[in-house]
Amino acid sequence: NYFGYNQRMVWSNNLEYNFNLNDSSNFEIGVFGSVQNDVRRYNYTKAFDGPNDFIKISNSTDFYNYRYADQDKANLISSGGSLVYNYKNILSSGVLFRYDGSSRVPSDSRWLFSPSVFGEWNFKNYFFRDSKNITDLSARVSWARLGKLINTDLFAVGSFL
Repeated sequence: NYFGYNQRMVWSNNLEYNFNLNDSSNFEIGVFGSVQNDVRRYNYTKAFDGPNDFIKISNSTDFYNYRYADQDKANLISSGGSLVYNYKNILSSGVLFRYDGSSRVPSDSRWLFSPSVFGEWNFKNYFFRDSKNITDLSARVSWARLGKLINTDLFAVGSFL
């Protein structure tokens, strides 16, 4: 027997500005922030030591019943900014900086700074500008520090190892 429902609240905003230096170069500047709050509620029952393993109903008095009703809460805060430089829609490069904090990890490592950088060369606009058959062709290289969001509060008090 299981019944549960989830609630999620997300507040997200961003601000972007495109600054043209001249006809061939421009900068794109952006900042963003978001807040996410999750609540997971659940009720379930476990039953043990029934007359046999084939009876799946725990309403009998032959079972030891354990009932659970609880909720699990999580908060996530993210903020960051980006800067991208474009040259004639052929070459572009950029950086992104993020700072994320989660209530799912221990308090001494709750915040993660994750930068990233990229470079791109648009072959379509450089070699095949007049081609009707090729719509997009580019090469992109990037590097980033990634973090994995933990979906359980099992490690919120620290490592057990």
